[in-house]
Amino acid sequence: MTSLRALLLLVAFATATDLLPTSAQSASDLVDQGVRAYDELEFEAAAASLRRALRSDPGEDISIAAYGRALIYLGATEYYRGNPDSTEALFRRLVLFDTRQRPDPLVFEPGVTDIFEAVRRDTKSLTVVVPPRSDFRIEEGTLPVTLYASSFLGTLVEVFDGDSNLVRMVYDGPVSDSLVVTWDGLDSLGAPLNDGDFALTVTSRRPGGVSLRSTTFPLTLNTQRQDTLSHPEPLADSLFLPERTSGGQGFETLVGGLIIGGGVMLVPSIIAPNAELSGSRFFVGSAVSLAGIVGYFARKPGQIITVNVDANRELREQWNDRLTRVINENALRRSSVRIVIEAGPAEIVELRQP
Repeated sequence: MTSLRALLLLVAFATATDLLPTSAQSASDLVDQGVRAYDELEFEAAAASLRRALRSDPGEDISIAAYGRALIYLGATEYYRGNPDSTEALFRRLVLFDTRQRPDPLVFEPGVTDIFEAVRRDTKSLTVVVPPRSDFRIEEGTLPVTLYASSFLGTLVEVFDGDSNLVRMVYDGPVSDSLVVTWDGLDSLGAPLNDGDFALTVTSRRPGGVSLRSTTFPLTLNTQRQDTLSHPEPLADSLFLPERTSGGQGFETLVGGLIIGGGVMLVPSIIAPNAELSGSRFFVGSAVSLAGIVGYFARKPGQIITVNVDANRELREQWNDRLTRVINENALRRSSVRIVIEAGPAEIVELRQP
């Protein structure tokens, strides 16, 4: 008797368990379950499973793709249940959620796809896709911002700093279907930004200029750069050799030669007034004076010293070579700067009725 009661309790528990919804069932499982019910034309069951799946938070409890798939199949389900208004509402919700997703005409009949296309044309929506992380070298890579429009829209893409100051206007123009705009991580003057928090804001507008929706991605920017080298110190004047002769040595040679030469000729006459100026004394005195004159012209002030000029020119050329190497190395280091941009989840604000 006890065994029979236990068996009956076990059967009752199993039956009750089958009838109760499984709380462990994921949102993606519910979408798959709803699609299977739709394929089997069990529209009531399909609607129940898909609506339960759509209570999940897209991006967290359910993937973006699965959430859009649920909207598509639920819209088609409502169409077959005779609720065209619900179908339009669900398709409008899909267009606003993700303009990239649409019913496959190979899967759904024209009645479903025609309603969707009509809703898509009438609903102004823009889906913005930004990669969660972008790592690129300056002047070689960019942060791609992909725009998907439900129909022709004006679009403004801007970057702001942490104090809400405009840093860069990335794009201001139309989007008819899809478009990729890029930001190189620089400010409006083309200069690298300091590390910190920024915001990428995409505003969609009607052709008349009325803003419809603002999508903002928080960005964290980090710059990885190498320190640049200092320029070589200017050459000190003490390192250069004199390139021209000075006037002192030439005059000293001239004066000294004249004095000594004159002394050779005149001193004996002063000591012995009656003595005659001999030819030998005249020759020696003249030779010494002439040597002084030659020495003066040999060391004439301002005369170029070629050896020193060549040495100084080589010194300057060596310094210029060092400066050129430093400039080229710094240019290489600046060009190898890497920018890392991490994007957070988007915040969407509806500004006007789409």
